[in-house]
Amino acid sequence: MLVLFGFSHCAVVCPRELSKLGSALDLLGPLADRIQPLYITVDPARDSPQVLRQYLSRYAGGAGAFIGLTGSAGQLEAARRSFRVFARQVTDPCAPGGYVVPHTAHAYLMAGGGQYLTHFPESLDAATIATRLREHMEQRQDA
Repeated sequence: MLVLFGFSHCAVVCPRELSKLGSALDLLGPLADRIQPLYITVDPARDSPQVLRQYLSRYAGGAGAFIGLTGSAGQLEAARRSFRVFARQVTDPCAPGGYVVPHTAHAYLMAGGGQYLTHFPESLDAATIATRLREHMEQRQDA
């Protein structure tokens, strides 16, 4: 799994990261079929399953078909804690709903059973992420 936390009303970071991760998966070609990309909301008040589905449909081309996940505030807090993701609602009168949710923008590569393999900070480009994903997948085949 490739896990990214974010929210549908994010103006810059989430669209950039979703596009970049989708491009990285496209660069993998058929290998990308072995990776399920997940997008976990940090804004459950606005991100219903329908909203996430519509939002992620913009980024679902090719191999990068993200599945959006939401849940109760408690469930999402537990997920953020387990990934050590920072997220906090901040008032912003210019934003839809009057707030934004700054958050950690790393993507996490997880193996079966929820085993952490590595993470990809937002500073990496799509080609670098694709190379590292390929290396991890090849290592796991050899194991």
